[in-house]
Amino acid sequence: MKELGATGVPLGLFCEGVYPTQEAEMACGDTLLLYTDGVSEARSANEEEYGVERLKELVASSSAPTAQARVTACMDDLEKFRAGAPLLDDLTVMVIRRIG
Repeated sequence: MKELGATGVPLGLFCEGVYPTQEAEMACGDTLLLYTDGVSEARSANEEEYGVERLKELVASSSAPTAQARVTACMDDLEKFRAGAPLLDDLTVMVIRRIG
C-alpha cells in the first residue's frame, strides 16, 4: 500500500487554482482510494475519531471485487463506527480500480 499525501489546497476550492501533480503507476488490479477529511475526521458517539489508520486497515483487508463494493465497504464501516453519531462534515469516497 502506498499513500499519496496532500500537496496543496483542496481540489476545486478556487476557480482559478493551479494544483501540483503526482504520478503513480497502477498495475492491473490496483486500487486508488480518494476521500475527504469528513471520512477520516468522523466521530463516534463517544467522540473517538475514525482516523486514517482505520481507513487504511479497512482498505488493506478488503476483498471487495469491484470499486463500488469498496466504496460500500468504507461507507458501511464508517456508519457502523459512528453508531448514530451526527456527521459534522461532508463525506466523499471515490475508488478507481485498474482492470486492464
